[in-house]
Amino acid sequence: MKGFNDLNAELNKNQKLADDGKSPDKDAILFGNKLLIDVKNLIYKGANSPVNGGGALPLSYLAQAGITLNYDSAKPELSGSLSVDTKKLEDTVYNKFDQVKQLFGNNASSTNSNFKVWDIGRTLNPIIAGALITVTYTGNMDGTFAAVLSTPNQVDVTINPVPESLIQGPPGSIYDGFKIGYMGAAVQPGQSVTTTMTVTQGIADPFNSALKNSLKQRKGDTDQPQGLFDKAIDQLLQVDKRLQKRIDDINTDAAEGRRKIETRMAAVYESYNKYRSILNMLTVFNKTNKDS
Repeated sequence: MKGFNDLNAELNKNQKLADDGKSPDKDAILFGNKLLIDVKNLIYKGANSPVNGGGALPLSYLAQAGITLNYDSAKPELSGSLSVDTKKLEDTVYNKFDQVKQLFGNNASSTNSNFKVWDIGRTLNPIIAGALITVTYTGNMDGTFAAVLSTPNQVDVTINPVPESLIQGPPGSIYDGFKIGYMGAAVQPGQSVTTTMTVTQGIADPFNSALKNSLKQRKGDTDQPQGLFDKAIDQLLQVDKRLQKRIDDINTDAAEGRRKIETRMAAVYESYNKYRSILNMLTVFNKTNKDS
């Protein structure tokens, strides 16, 4: 939690207004940066979102476990930080541990214990989150296997062949990222086994994903920026480079202007010296004429 609040404080510092309430604070070097705002929104959404597909769960928000996001207009530096009600959190963990696991982790129930959900991908598609998913695993006549994934009001997805009893949702489908294993007795050609399951995704994976998307760093100096923070810094550096180029151009123009002025002044000074020489010559000439 300390790490989250430290990060939040840094984000707030870069969006802070000066004492006049209008202009950016002197330390808010990324004030108004859209990518930085996106970072904040991603992280806050991850910390304040319910269990994906867990609408019927008794514990589906962090706040129900005693962990809340702060929104205090009187203390903007604390806005978005996490605070904990220690007594409520301890009571929840000790007395509702199964619900806590559902709150943070991924959960799947199946009517057939021979089917196990190994993975649901980074983000569970909300269409199937908490919905009834029917899995039918069939032996083909050629000795291979096929599977059909069905969800009410959605088009069935057929996977054929299925490699080594591992049913994987096709990329781009609502089951993208799904990995379901069948561990029962061998299915003979022409036979099928089936199960109905429901899957929910706790808040941990989406929150971690939001943090990774925000804080992912480039691998080398020449690589493209990766996370949103990295991109925001890259934008700032690009602005800095453009400003520096503008300053360099101004300095170059000023140096050229100074050179031209110095050249003209040198010409004026030379003309002045010639004028003084002529005046001196005329003065000497007039003096000579008077003496003679």
